[in-house]
Amino acid sequence: MFYALAALAYNLMKAVQLLCLPDACQTWTVPTRLRHMVRLPAMLVRHARRLVARVEVAVSWLGWWWTWEARWWRAGAAAGSAPSG
Repeated sequence: MFYALAALAYNLMKAVQLLCLPDACQTWTVPTRLRHMVRLPAMLVRHARRLVARVEVAVSWLGWWWTWEARWWRAGAAAGSAPSG
């Protein structure tokens, strides 16, 4: 079971790399991707009775994070709030 989860995690990281990262990042290895994308310094804060993770992002990555957020978070929220039927 452990190997299946590891393979799934590797495939998801590779998919994010191919679909979302710029060309300069396409040669990154798994440890590099983990260091730059997953192991981000964050602080949990309470805001409006919810826990929010405040993530520290390098200035050079702000544009990429804003486009990623606009593509995935806002699009997902709009799809979730659309009436079905």
